[in-house]
Amino acid sequence: DLIEDIDENSLRGQDIEYPRKLQLKYLNPGQNYAAPAAVFARTTPDIRVRGEANMDLPICMDETQALQTAERILKVMWEDLNGEVTFSLPAGPYAWLSPTDCVGLSIRGALYRIRVEKVEDVEGVLKVTARRDRQSAYTSVLTALPLPPPAGPPPSLAGITQFVVLNIPGVVDGDDQLGVRIGVCGLPGTAWSGATVRYSIDAGASWTNAATLTTAARLGTLTTGLPSNLPGYTDATNPLNVTMLDDRQLEAVTQLQLLQEGNGAAIAYTDGTAELIQFRDVTDNGMRAWTLRTLLRGGLATEADAHLVGAKFVMLDGTTFVPLPTSLIGATVRFQFVSSGTSPETAPTFDLVWNPAVSQTEFPPASLALTRGAGLIGATWAPRERFGTDINPVPSINTAGLGWRVTLTDGTVTQVHDVLAPVLSTSDTAFTGPITASVSQLNRITGAGPATSGVI
Repeated sequence: DLIEDIDENSLRGQDIEYPRKLQLKYLNPGQNYAAPAAVFARTTPDIRVRGEANMDLPICMDETQALQTAERILKVMWEDLNGEVTFSLPAGPYAWLSPTDCVGLSIRGALYRIRVEKVEDVEGVLKVTARRDRQSAYTSVLTALPLPPPAGPPPSLAGITQFVVLNIPGVVDGDDQLGVRIGVCGLPGTAWSGATVRYSIDAGASWTNAATLTTAARLGTLTTGLPSNLPGYTDATNPLNVTMLDDRQLEAVTQLQLLQEGNGAAIAYTDGTAELIQFRDVTDNGMRAWTLRTLLRGGLATEADAHLVGAKFVMLDGTTFVPLPTSLIGATVRFQFVSSGTSPETAPTFDLVWNPAVSQTEFPPASLALTRGAGLIGATWAPRERFGTDINPVPSINTAGLGWRVTLTDGTVTQVHDVLAPVLSTSDTAFTGPITASVSQLNRITGAGPATSGVI
């Protein structure tokens, strides 16, 4: 049917001009009509092009419809590469021909499917411009992964601060001062950004700002009780079950990392003191519930007593040391935790009887050895410094020049000796019967610490 004066031409495009990937933006009703991108790329191994094409369609589709549309568009674009065809037809019998029509074109014994792009009527002759086409380019069986549901608006309320107050020994060398460790965080789904810690010694009649804390500690509570254990020994029998307040992970450590003070945590008692522990093994039970095993109990001379359900648990790396003045020792200190941007009237409080001030309470000496004979009583012991490392212990700055206090008594006669070196030799002639010797280290602020005793 081509007119006698055939005007037929076939031009093939260049591969380098066509994209390898297509990003199609569309409107997704399931995403509150946001405009995500469906991405489809050719995976033919001999494709060397790296170009990308972007297209926006103001059409509502779901993820699968958009991905299938992107695949069809890219396949049609690459089918167009096979060439542009121009030819002429008589206008009379083919006046119905219009762009987007797909027809078969037989030239020199070969049949092609073509898609009409342009038709011009010039004095009864139709000048037709078309491109090679393929029916399979308009099909797709892809299935897209569903997009996650859209996030809701960010929270605007700070909420109540969750907290734990720890009257514990200094954890790092910088804690060699009077104070307590405090952990704070917000509840999930709130706009918590920090809290101001205040204290009062007159039951809340007046308040003093102690610190503003912005680090969110990893806080939780015990869901089962934990029995007592010998301090300094590994508890491989009793698991520690906790439920955390947020979704942050608890991670296991190796045995070497455990011995290098990894995974340090605290379990608080109701009076504000706490047992310092470490854990090696972790099991994630889902819903923020965890089981911790292989526990090191009673760290830094803390008591490894039993803990009840509901006791507060906190990872030490998220707590902050808050200095307090000497005048508060022995007082009932009321702490208040005011979330940033909220009113103090609704802020939670906690009463701590700060006696002893554990951050400056010295450890009891170790390895007390007593001798008695030839009218003399002798004592030696090993100092226990609160800072530094096991290999390089560091004494507190508040013990310099003070030494130890040794008390000797037989129930009737009592002698007190202050010595600078960990050794004592004195006459026993004033004593009758067995002698009880007690040794404690002296601190400039808190005085004599807990004693280690023996009888000879």
